[in-house]
Amino acid sequence: MLRYLNKSRIWHKQYSPKGRNLIISESDDLENIYQMLWTLYMINSTVLVHNGRNASIYTCDIFNYGNNCGKTPTIFKLQTCDATLNVEYSHILLNYQTCPIVFIDYADEMIGKTYIFKQFIYDTIITKSNVTFQLKTLNESGAYNEAFEKSSTVVYTRSRHYQTESFDESFAIGSVNWVYVIPIPRQVSAFEVYFIILKVEVWVIIACAFTFTAISWYYIRKFTKTTFKSFSTMCFDLLSLFFGICLKTFPKTSSIKFVIVSYVVFCIHMQTAYKSKLVEVLTTPQYKTSIRSLNELADSNVFVYIYVKDKETFFNKSIPNNTVYTKIQKKLIPVESEQKAIELVNDYNNGSALITELALNIWRLNTKTKLRNKIIIDNSLIGKIEDTFIIDNGHYFLDYLNTIISVLTENGIRSSIVNNCDKYLKLRFNVMLDISTDPVVLTLDHIYGIFAIFGTMMCLSVFIFLIELGVGKIHVLYLKLRKK
Repeated sequence: MLRYLNKSRIWHKQYSPKGRNLIISESDDLENIYQMLWTLYMINSTVLVHNGRNASIYTCDIFNYGNNCGKTPTIFKLQTCDATLNVEYSHILLNYQTCPIVFIDYADEMIGKTYIFKQFIYDTIITKSNVTFQLKTLNESGAYNEAFEKSSTVVYTRSRHYQTESFDESFAIGSVNWVYVIPIPRQVSAFEVYFIILKVEVWVIIACAFTFTAISWYYIRKFTKTTFKSFSTMCFDLLSLFFGICLKTFPKTSSIKFVIVSYVVFCIHMQTAYKSKLVEVLTTPQYKTSIRSLNELADSNVFVYIYVKDKETFFNKSIPNNTVYTKIQKKLIPVESEQKAIELVNDYNNGSALITELALNIWRLNTKTKLRNKIIIDNSLIGKIEDTFIIDNGHYFLDYLNTIISVLTENGIRSSIVNNCDKYLKLRFNVMLDISTDPVVLTLDHIYGIFAIFGTMMCLSVFIFLIELGVGKIHVLYLKLRKK
């Protein structure tokens, strides 16, 4: 009867087993009756045995020492209908009478704030619940069957690839972000690095200020009829001011002085801004503009490596109204593991990777490698991964587990763990990867680009000199021909 009820529509797998049940039976085979009830996790059950003449009421505590933690019910409490009934049920069990509880965790998840919070949960269960606690780190295949042989209470840390229809989930114990590892863009050449210190808009403003000052100087000299200088000569004088070199002679006209002083103030500010950033840019590798958002990644021609199970679980449907999801979905290239996805991007820089933040931290710790690629943390496509425990539908232990999680969250222990873990991981990465905060010493290797600029300017000067020399000879020849 109970087996059919368990499969019927009126049976709720999560809530029905937690109700208070009265079983009326003509059979007095209490061991089999309670064995069936406990198999369905109906521990708050009373059995009324009626043989036609007399009626007896039986209860059985699953955690009584003689009942072998629910494996073999043998100790029953008998009450008659004539006496005052005393049937008590506990909404949340607090004493498990040293019965074993097995937690199954995955070895690749033994890092981070969620893992540390789970240790607090385990410690609380051990100290407060009177259980025989067992923790196993097993793979998904076969883990449940092996653990169930030793205990009827088996709790998983949920895998994000596991469908949980036959399990109930606990309150969230943590969350994991999705991370997009972006390929490193082309490095800026030693020649270009001197021009990326200031944005294009600033260079345009500098050019406009230079041109305006040169024109103003030229026309003031022209209209005031002061000593005339060619426009090219004034431009070279302004270049001298711009690069911090003084003028050979300072103008005596007040209006020109005002123009020159204004330009000098402008040049001082530009030089200060440029020099303050120069050493940092020279000593740190500079790269072209990288992909900065998920939308830019979707519109680019960069494909995305992804763990094959993640692709099957989170990108197995079509969402026509979400263009970003559709574009990313078409870019996916499945690989055998998250670690493989990171390695392909790190080693060959020929694509991007979609992995979890946990997988990235594990890779950094295992390989002791500093990831040079830019990362984008974005959960908008498929949502943040919520870490939970899972247990069989209707299992009585879930309520107690949720109570522990709620208490540890409300009293601030969970938030403290998160903050301290973030600081610890950052410090550990810095020490392990030998990330130094000492300033980098500027060497000749950092400034060889200026020699390229110098060489280019010298070649340009020689080229102009040759042109002038040729033009001069042609002009002399032309004058001789005219005299003849």
